[in-house]
Amino acid sequence: MAEKIVNFEARRDNQGRLKVYPLPPGDGGGTYEVAGINDRFHPVEAANLRRLVESGRYDEAEDYAQRYIASYTDAGDRWTPFDAVESYLRDCIFNRGAGGAASIYQMALGVRVDSDVGPITRAAGERVRPAPFLLRMRAARERYEREVVGRDERSRFWRGLVNRWNNALTFAQEFLDLGGNIPLAAFSAQALATAGHDAEIEQEEEPEDRLGYLEILPETEEQMAIAQVKEETALEAGQVAAEFEIPLPRERDAAAPPDGALNIVALPRSLSTTLRSVQPTLIVLHATAGASAMSSINHLRSVGLSYHYVIARDGRDSARTRDADGSTPIIYKCVDDAHRAAHVGSTIPAPSGEGSINKCSIGISLANMQSGGERYTPKQIEALHQLLAHLKRAHPSLRHLTNHANVQPWNRADPLGIDARAVSAAHGFTYFEPTASQIRDHRPR
Repeated sequence: MAEKIVNFEARRDNQGRLKVYPLPPGDGGGTYEVAGINDRFHPVEAANLRRLVESGRYDEAEDYAQRYIASYTDAGDRWTPFDAVESYLRDCIFNRGAGGAASIYQMALGVRVDSDVGPITRAAGERVRPAPFLLRMRAARERYEREVVGRDERSRFWRGLVNRWNNALTFAQEFLDLGGNIPLAAFSAQALATAGHDAEIEQEEEPEDRLGYLEILPETEEQMAIAQVKEETALEAGQVAAEFEIPLPRERDAAAPPDGALNIVALPRSLSTTLRSVQPTLIVLHATAGASAMSSINHLRSVGLSYHYVIARDGRDSARTRDADGSTPIIYKCVDDAHRAAHVGSTIPAPSGEGSINKCSIGISLANMQSGGERYTPKQIEALHQLLAHLKRAHPSLRHLTNHANVQPWNRADPLGIDARAVSAAHGFTYFEPTASQIRDHRPR
């Protein structure tokens, strides 16, 4: 969440690195900012960031900004039990401080607005349904700006604020349970300002997400219904926690395939152009939890996230394993190996000591609904092994392999059905598994 706020706020140079941004007159944040951290409200942190950037220590500045924002916005975790609401609250706290964010939260809840989140506010927050409540948060945010701050469409900053509120909403919806996403409609300003105010807060409890929050939400109601049926069937059969039987290559067969064996298709427009500062040392395996690989890629582009590679189910990029034709899968190259991809939302450090995992890793995702019932196609698994062997040959610095669930266990379970430890051993990588203390120390609070 903190990484996303940095990406929302940051001004970057033509190489994608953080830069010091002089603030325009009337901004109210002082004279300059780095990643949205300005010298008026965060003078010490802004100065530290400025020194790091001006001395060329860009990766340290990136990590410093993320850690500070995570700490500064931690109240959002204490106010709500729902990750989606926490995400939006953290963005509110960063923009309007804890008091302003508390007022926005109370406006959305319909409780007395006193800028102090106490037992009554927290109890009300535990009874909401996160998906529709996010729209009420978005409406309350605009209402606060109009009624409390006194800013409206006449302000030259208004368009940027509206874009920010909407982008933060889209990102927050990524933390909803499967099928819970409600896209932001093209409301008029008046309709949005009053959205949800006539409805009472839902009293029923939100069901627990039994699989952990997933990567990409299904794109249509039909896909949601199919995924739900498959999930329930798999749960009844006790299959969710079980690993699928996936053939692994013998070590002597794991050599990189000839170039023609890989059906790699580079996107015309990369999902990220931020250059790395270190060589890749770690591979992280994911699954999309979406339909076709391309639909998931389009979704990633819309929310500013990315993998390096997405492996489709077949050469047609079928939306379901049952529809796959057994052809060699397309491997979409979404980000060049020399660039960073935003595929892990965790501050657990990389195993080789290079700092954040995104900084030194290559993210590979397999197209799969992750409902617990959809198997990967044999050709898809074969393509994964071939891609791993190819990458190992191309980048001798790669030494470790892990999966998303390992490095972000508090809200990720992917890729279900892939034994990452066995895959790691088959290709001669060292399997990376964070320690209990690392998970405890880096879990968002």
